[in-house]
Amino acid sequence: MHEAFASTVAQLLPVFALAALVELIAFSRQFGRGLGELRAWSDLPPRLIDLGAIVLGVLIIGWLEFDLVRAEMMCLDALVGRPVPLGAANEVRATVVEALVYLIAFPVVGVVLQLLLRISLRAMSLTRTAPSTLDSDPVALGLLAEDHVA
Repeated sequence: MHEAFASTVAQLLPVFALAALVELIAFSRQFGRGLGELRAWSDLPPRLIDLGAIVLGVLIIGWLEFDLVRAEMMCLDALVGRPVPLGAANEVRATVVEALVYLIAFPVVGVVLQLLLRISLRAMSLTRTAPSTLDSDPVALGLLAEDHVA
């Protein structure tokens, strides 16, 4: 791993780590409002919904932060002259790409999830409030099972 590459990435990775945490906080605030609506309509206990959201967020951010710390340690080892694994530069590059994808995709995923949640809540509210009509009842229309037999 070249010294210039290791130096640049060693300075860049902590910025990515901080930006990832800020993204997670912004996402949790944005999606938290949607979770409130979901709690009102879901049959699941509210604490289970909250726990699922927290576990998912911790898994995603934990995986990224672990990769960022591992890549940072490889860069710092290269800068002080310690031996690094043979494919360390490729692993560091992959971690930088992973962080960029996370920082670009996470807000988009948040918007899409918020939209899907609103659509599903709207559909649930329509099905819960829609009155049953006689058109959908075959007995009320005079159609019995025997009438359909040819």
